[in-house]
Parts: sequence; C-alpha cells; structure tokens
Amino acid sequence: MTAKEHHKAQEVSRLIDELQTAIKSNRGHLSKLGPQLQAEQEQFSSYVYQHIKSLPANTLIPGDLQLKILENGKDTGEISVCISIKDLESNSPTQTGDMMEKLLLRIHQRLQGSPINPPGLNFSSIRLFDEHGQEIRNPLLLKNEQKIWVSYGKAYR
Repeated sequence: MTAKEHHKAQEVSRLIDELQTAIKSNRGHLSKLGPQLQAEQEQFSSYVYQHIKSLPANTLIPGDLQLKILENGKDTGEISVCISIKDLESNSPTQTGDMMEKLLLRIHQRLQGSPINPPGLNFSSIRLFDEHGQEIRNPLLLKNEQKIWVSYGKAYR
C-alpha cells in the first residue's frame, strides 16, 4: 500500500469512527425523546379544545339565512331551516329562478318526513308564501328569521 492509499484508508477509518459516534449520540437522544413523545401523544388524544366555545343553537352564521317554515294554513309547528346564501347563488346574479329552485329544493329536503311534508308530496308543486299571502319568487328579498308558509300546490290559506 502506498503512502497515499494508507492516508486515504486512515481518513476513511476516521470518518467511520465519527459516524459511529454520531449514531450512538443520536440513539441516546432518541431514547430520551421517546418517553416525551409518548407523553405528548397521550396528551394530544385526550386534549379538549378548551379555547373553542360552542355557539348557541340560534346563532346566525354570516352568509346564512335562518327561516321559520310553517305548513300552509297553520300558525304553529314551525321548523327552522338554515340556508346558506352562498349555496343559493348562481353564476349569474340576474337569474333568481335558479336561486329560487335551489331554495325550494333545500326547504323540501329539510322538510322530508316532517308533518309539513308527508311522504308522496311532489317537489315540483312546492310554493312559498310570506305572512301577507304573497308568493315568494325572489329569495334575495327574504329576511333572517322570516316566517314562510310552504304549500305543495295549494293557494295560500
């Protein structure tokens, strides 16, 4: 072996020793971190979001419309329906027909199985009325907490 090869072999041997020392040191650090990691994982699984408070049921989220739906001809037994204005919006702000169709569908879906909407009523005949008996044709005119009477084809009573 030449002097140059001998020097390279010593350098490789020194690097291997440094690497083995670093591996032992890192294993020592990992063994110390293991219990800490386990404690953090246990704490995380039992952590309760104490800084987040639940909102009361009647809290309105911005961009939502809370409507009180009643059966045509009745003044009691209202069902609250929350409608997202964003969900109703169509690509064209002038197309209130699309918005109305989406509103009617949302209300119909929410009323499924309720006394207001027994099984077998046809969605295509649904109509909405305000407290004055005027048919609602533009959802943009609705107000939060507004009472609405729903009819499946019949005139306002």
